Amino acid sequence: MYKGKDIVIDRKEKRYKKMYAILGIPLLSDGWQPLPEIKQVSITKRGMSKRLATGISVVNTSSIGVELYFIYLQGNKQGVRIEVTRTKSLKKTLKVAQGIANYLNVECINYLK
Repeated sequence: MYKGKDIVIDRKEKRYKKMYAILGIPLLSDGWQPLPEIKQVSITKRGMSKRLATGISVVNTSSIGVELYFIYLQGNKQGVRIEVTRTKSLKKTLKVAQGIANYLNVECINYLK
């Protein structure tokens, strides 16, 4: 069984469970979900923006750009994609993705190149 910060994968039973944290306290999701046939683990990067309010007034806002790295489990069928995690650290993302790919015995595709 693979146990990560954001997901638990049970290869034998073909199921997975998402993990969530509130104020740093780990919580489980609704329960086990069926794990589709996985073809690859993929890594992508997306730019996102955060809106910050300065002071008391909502009128004084500014946006900052943040780049996040995402790990997905991609299935054999078109449109099957499970988000595993998102992080700000490329090094951590590569390590987690390779660990999941080794556990599932599938290829790890890095779309950042």
